[in-house]
Amino acid sequence: MRIERIKWVIIAALFFVDVLVFYAGYRIGENSNVHALQDLNQAISECTEDLLGKCGQLYEYTVMMEDENSRLNRLYNGCENNASR
Repeated sequence: MRIERIKWVIIAALFFVDVLVFYAGYRIGENSNVHALQDLNQAISECTEDLLGKCGQLYEYTVMMEDENSRLNRLYNGCENNASR
C-alpha cells in the first residue's frame, strides 16, 4: 500500500514538472516570436521608407509590375484550365 502511494506521488510530481516545462517553453517561444515579428516589421518599414525616399518611382513601378504579373497569372491559369477540358 505504501509503495503504491509513493508511485502515485512520483507520477503526480512528474506530471506537474511536465506541465511547468511545457508552460515555460510556450512562454519563451511566444516572446521570441513577438520579438522576431517586431524586428521584421521594423526592417520592412525602414526598407520601405528608403525606397520611397530615394527611389519612389522605382517602388511604384515595382508595385505596378507585380499587379500586372498577378493579372497575367490569373489570365494564364484560366486559359490553361479551359484548354484541359
